[in-house]
Amino acid sequence: MQILLFISLLTAFSPLRAISQDQLSPTDFLEQSILQNPSLRGAVAGAKAIRLESGETLASYQENLNLIPASCMKLMTTGLGLRMLGPEFRFITRLSYTGILVEGTLKGDLILSGGGDPSLGSEEFPGTNASLVINAFLEAIRSAGIRTIEGKISTSSDIYPDQPIAPSWQWEDFGNGYGASPRGINWKDNSFELVFLPGKRPGKAAVIQNIPDFVKEEKIENRVITGKAGSKTTINIYSVPNHPGYLAEGTIAPEVRSVKVEAATTRPESLFIHDLKEALKLSGIEVLNKSFAKDLRSTELLSIQSPSYIVIAQKTNEKSINFFAESIFKQIGLRSSFGGSYSGGKEAMDSILESIGLNPELIRLVDGSGLSRKDHISAGFFCSFLQKMYETSDFNTFIQCIPRGGEGNLTRFLKGS
Repeated sequence: MQILLFISLLTAFSPLRAISQDQLSPTDFLEQSILQNPSLRGAVAGAKAIRLESGETLASYQENLNLIPASCMKLMTTGLGLRMLGPEFRFITRLSYTGILVEGTLKGDLILSGGGDPSLGSEEFPGTNASLVINAFLEAIRSAGIRTIEGKISTSSDIYPDQPIAPSWQWEDFGNGYGASPRGINWKDNSFELVFLPGKRPGKAAVIQNIPDFVKEEKIENRVITGKAGSKTTINIYSVPNHPGYLAEGTIAPEVRSVKVEAATTRPESLFIHDLKEALKLSGIEVLNKSFAKDLRSTELLSIQSPSYIVIAQKTNEKSINFFAESIFKQIGLRSSFGGSYSGGKEAMDSILESIGLNPELIRLVDGSGLSRKDHISAGFFCSFLQKMYETSDFNTFIQCIPRGGEGNLTRFLKGS
């Protein structure tokens, strides 16, 4: 027997002090658990528990109230992605060259063609981490006999042509690492690390240590100051998609030695090209950056595949990684007839919901990760979605995507359940 509990506002319920569970019905006990939980004081919550095989409601509280799902949204995105893409789907990135090769000199360009692979260069996936990918590209270039590249290293047109972030994301979110958004070429989780050191005394500017070379080519405006003794560290990174430059703002506690902050890169393809050029330089392969016609014949050197979809989906839910969820969301749109945009992803998700017998008009979804405050879903709808997934042939695979209590992002929740 499987029992499913979905709580729209996830929290660890405090035990009731005044009333024993034996004195209440399951629904009343659930309601009192929410109302008496100090961490939910003043909050709006909804919850529902069902018996998975039959759909029987065991307990509910405001189950039809649409609420902001936050990262619970990833559960729906990965489930519907499984329906659309399949467990063995893999993203593909290709390396090719244009022009002709004459005695070790490429009279043309190197071209990177991205398929939206979120694993490319990510330390979350050992098989596609940055060093392995760069080395594979270098080996392919050497094996082709290329010793000099007269042209440039460039990327093909982006498979996701619309603006890179969901329109309703907040500015304070998408400059930080957790707000990284997908492109056709992704690299190193589309983020980079900044290390801040406190100034010599309160009120003085913080110091940014070891700024990555490719970031130095752009600009970081540092407005982080050293706080008073005992103050908290709060640092945000702001940026504008497709434009160079970053703004760091906030305070750093004077007692800390250093603070690491993840920032979202605005142009991951430029970071990839930068790293590849550096590796080519170290290998003695020169890039001359001459201009060549864009319509020259293309020859593929190498294609790199991501881990399987199910592995990416597992990591998405286990660590609640927004960037992976958004990559799946846009790929769902791309692989449907709706296109690889945020509106395309939404239309495709709605279509898949209808195909399993659910009415998408009862909810509102605008992204794949739940970072948008405009996502609205009820606990009841989530339970219906999970029950519908249970009825599909994908359920045994889908359940592998869901972290167990005490694992991953649920380390302190439902441990031992």
